[in-house]
This record gives sequence, structure tokens and C-alpha cells, in this order.
Amino acid sequence: MLQSIRDNTRGWIGYTIVAVLVVPFALFGVYNYFTGGSNPPVAEVEGEEITSQQLDQAVQQQRQRLQQMLGDQYDPSMFGGGELRRQALNELINTAVLDAFAGEHGLRLTDQALRQHIQGQSFFQVDGEFSPERYRAVLQQNNLTPERYEAQLRREGAAGQLQRGVSGSVFVTDAELARFIAIQRQQRDVAWLRVAASSFADELQPDEASLREYYRANESSWERPRQVRLAYVELSPQTLAERADISEAEVRERYESLRDTQYTKGGERRVQHILLQPSTEGEGEQTQSAEQRLAELRRRITGGDLGFAEAAEEYSEDPASAREGGELGWISRGDLSEPLEEAAYALQPGQISEPVESDFGWHLIRISEVRDQEVTPFEEARDEIRQELEERAVEEAFVALRNELANLAYENPGSLEPAAAAVDLPVETTDWVSRAGTDSEITARDAILEAAFSAEVLEQGLNSDLVELGENHAAVVRVAEQRPATVLPFEQVREQVRERLVAERAAERAREVGEGLLDRLAGGVEPAELAAEEEAAEWSEPGWVTRGGGNIPSEISEVVFRTEPPGEGETNRRGVELSNGDYAVILLRGVRDGRLADIPEEEREELRMRLRELDARSAEQALVQALRAEADVTIYDDRL
Repeated sequence: MLQSIRDNTRGWIGYTIVAVLVVPFALFGVYNYFTGGSNPPVAEVEGEEITSQQLDQAVQQQRQRLQQMLGDQYDPSMFGGGELRRQALNELINTAVLDAFAGEHGLRLTDQALRQHIQGQSFFQVDGEFSPERYRAVLQQNNLTPERYEAQLRREGAAGQLQRGVSGSVFVTDAELARFIAIQRQQRDVAWLRVAASSFADELQPDEASLREYYRANESSWERPRQVRLAYVELSPQTLAERADISEAEVRERYESLRDTQYTKGGERRVQHILLQPSTEGEGEQTQSAEQRLAELRRRITGGDLGFAEAAEEYSEDPASAREGGELGWISRGDLSEPLEEAAYALQPGQISEPVESDFGWHLIRISEVRDQEVTPFEEARDEIRQELEERAVEEAFVALRNELANLAYENPGSLEPAAAAVDLPVETTDWVSRAGTDSEITARDAILEAAFSAEVLEQGLNSDLVELGENHAAVVRVAEQRPATVLPFEQVREQVRERLVAERAAERAREVGEGLLDRLAGGVEPAELAAEEEAAEWSEPGWVTRGGGNIPSEISEVVFRTEPPGEGETNRRGVELSNGDYAVILLRGVRDGRLADIPEEEREELRMRLRELDARSAEQALVQALRAEADVTIYDDRL
């Protein structure tokens, strides 16, 4: 094709085409010159750049951590991209500030410490030993080179030394612990009179004129916000699961592949072995010699001239097991290399194998015990396997359909029908919904509402981008209808007006009664006497309560523990309006601090440790803030 273009674009036509092509390519170069390409720095710390790609990776790691923490409750729409991105950037800047300070003061991770750390990581090990091949493979899977990974570990190690130095300098004195316990374990002697607003509701019946007057005075309260009806196409796990046609044959085939591993219990074998390793010199002859020596040992053992354990102790070149008479312990399938496993599972208790070759040398295998094997029948495993296959089918279907749904919704911005037809799903509609959302499955999600009320979807009438709603769950929406914000007529909201007006007047009445009770208490009347006189009032006297104790309402507890302690033999009184309209008259009659001597030693040390952790965290944060205040930090907000 390129040759054809070349042959047919000579002369002035060719020059015109070249001129047209030169302009966008030249502008692309200029754009990249000014923007720094596709991976521009989003921040600089002491001259070191934090790139957009680094920030993207940090955001992705944060999302993964949140998903691991929250599990099934994780909802991507709960964590706005902008907020998460800013938080991730702050963490990167803080890390860079600490790295710079650590490097400036000569803190570093030695080569030996780095090597020990890497070799000690289980995901770099094979059979309990560090594997260079495994190391390189794991890093490659995570888009890392050994050089980058080791440099990252060195930075983290140096910063870790700094943080440990700061936290290690924190200690909690007995006086600090005593002050903490005095407040945390403090008790307060409390009682209260509670005036219920609901007691006055029946006697408050506003007339029509009062209702209309209240409606007009609070007209904005009856405004119905802008609303839309949404059309949407939803890829859900439930819908995709209904399509998954898993046959009995597929379930049976999967069972057969898992029977010996997942659905078989027991069958372990207790193994002894004798190992002879061939020399690297004269390889063929020495290998034959090791095999022959083992064959001779086997003859002597089976003939009764030599015990297996005795032979292992004397001749085996596996020092660890030789000292134990060749004992390897209980093994399951997959624990040994293939030739050894085949030999071990071909033997009955007391039998000894012929010489077997492995990567480690030549072996004699003896089985001393066998545990009975229990296999879960297919009928018991069927439902579990079917569910597993359905989940896999749902995941594969979602991967295949999500891109098609997204692309066709984008290519046909004025309708969802082509996209719906392509993925064989209906276009569904919602009821009227405002930006506040509703309780329905689709319109309760912030991500859907953000998309629906975006300028492109709401104002321009386009389809939304694909909205991720969770694992194997996504949707595309568009606005089918919309209606503007409007004040609802009085007749339509009359009952709401009446309920709100009655509630406000009942709360006012409760406050008036409560303030009257407060005055009478100050005059020396006993609270129980007042409760008996006033039907709307209820007397509660829990006595000594602790901070956050469950025997006291949280609103009252908050006031109680903010109230100034009374003098000896005195009572402090507070009146407070509660969120449900009730009014509480609170009596604080005494305060006694927690005592260090009353705390058992074990619990005392646990509290000391918690305080130390809190202080260490505060010290680390203070260090970061101090270093960041002095550091040269530039954030490019327009690139975030």
C-alpha cells in the first residue's frame, strides 16, 4: 500500500500531501516540547521529579489496598479519582522528602542487608530457597527491573531507619500514662430529666392559615430539585450468570482435574530416603556407580543384613535427614519432585523402591506409614464446581462485553440501542431521580449520578462513558427525560408542611417545659418530684458512667463529659436540645478520675504501648511536616 501511495503521489499533488501532513506532525512536536510528552512531572521535590506515571501507579496501589481492606463492600464510586489522586501525591511527596533527608544524613541500606531482605521474601523462593530465576520472573510480572526494585528497597530502607529512629526516641512516662488513664477511665455521676417533644404533638393542631403561612415562609424547603429519568444498559454479575450455560460434562471434567488435589483428603505417606550424589567428574561412570551402590544397599536392607535407618545414617549424603535415619516426614502429592513422588505413591508400607534418579542425585525410597485417603464424591462437589465455573464464565463474559458496550455507546452517542443490541441486553429506565439519588440499585450509586448529571450527559444529551460499579459490574447511562427544579404546590406537600410545623412547635414546647424544670431545680425542687408532676418528663438516674458507656445516650454523654466538674457537694446543671426535638435537663453531681493503681500491670503496659504508638505516629507526622515546610516542593496542579 505504501508503495502504491509513493507511485501515485509525485509532482505537485505529492508536495501538497506532504505539506498537509507536515503541519500536524510539527504541531505534535511543539505540543510535546511544551507539555513534556505523555509522562510529564506532576510535582518536583528538591529538583527530583514525580511523574504522572508514578502517580498513576500510586493511585492504583491505593485502590488495591482499599479493595483488600473492604472486600465485598468496596465500591469504586466511594473514592473519587481527584481526592484519591491528591492523597496519593501527598504520600509520594512525603516519601520523597524523607528520602532526601535520609540521603543527606548518610542513612542507607547496606548491600548485605539488601541481599538478606530480598532472599528472605517467600515469593522469591522455590522449595524454601531463594531462586534468582523466580526473582526475575516476579519482578517482570510487576513491570520492574532488578535495578529499579533494589533502588526502591534502598530508599525504603533508608527512610525506614529514619522513621525507626524517630519512633524509637518516643517513650511514655508514668506521669503521662497516669494522666491518660485519669481521663480515659474517668467516671461521672449523672442523672437527667428528659422532656419528650412527642408528648405535645396531639395538642398542637395548626389551622389552614398557619399551614399556608408556614409554607410561604419556608418556600425553598418544598422545592423539587432538577430531576431526570435515566435510560441505561447494565452488565451485572446476575445477568451474566443467567447466560452461563455450564453443562454437566464440563462440571464432571473439572471435578476429575481437581479430584486428586482439591477433593482428596488423607493419602499422605511417611517417607524415608537415602541419597547418593554423583560426582561431576567422570559423570556417566559415577552416576552408574551411585545407582549400583544404592542397588547393593537395597539388597542388603531387604535381605535383613542392614536396617534402612541404619543405612541412611551411615551412607546417605543428605546430612539433615541422615541424622534422623533418612526421615522426610509426612508428604502429600506435589511435595516431592515427580520421579520421587511416583516412586513413593507406588509403594505400600514397609516396601523399598528401586534406585530413583532426581535432580539431586539417586535415592532409595521407603514408605513407613500411609494415611487412609478420603475422596469427596462428585455429587457432593457438583454445586461448588458449577458455581466456580459460572463465576469464571461471568468474568470472561464481562471482559468480552464491557469493551463492546463502551465502544458502541461512544460511537453512537445519541442512542443506547446499538450498544444494547450488540451485548444482547435491554435498555432499562429509572423513575425520576435527583442529584441526591434514590434507594434503587442503580440510582443509589454516586458514580451513576455523577455520570448522569455531568455536562456531557445532562446538557449535551450524550451517552455516558462506561461506569464501573464493582467486580464484573458496569453500566452506560443517558438522560431519557428531565424536568427543571420547581416549588411544589401547597396542596401536594400539605401533609409534609403540617408534620414539620407540628414537630417544630412540639420541640419549642419541650424546650419551654425543660427550661422551666431547669429553673425549678435551681430553686431546690427534687428532680423526681418534678418528673412526677410533669407528664412529659422522664427521670433517669444511671449514677456513675464512663466515657462512651452504653448505658447513656450518646448525645447526653457528649454534654456530660464536656460539662465543668462541680465543686465538692455541688451539682452542675445543663439543658440541651436533642436531635429528635426532645429536651434534656442534665445533672452532673460528681467526677472521679481513673487511677493508675487500679489498672492491672498487663493492661497498663498495653495502654502504654498504645500511647507510645500514637506518640510515635505524631512524631513522624511532625517530622514530615517540618521537612516539607523547609523543602523545595512544586506541585503542577494543572497536570493532576
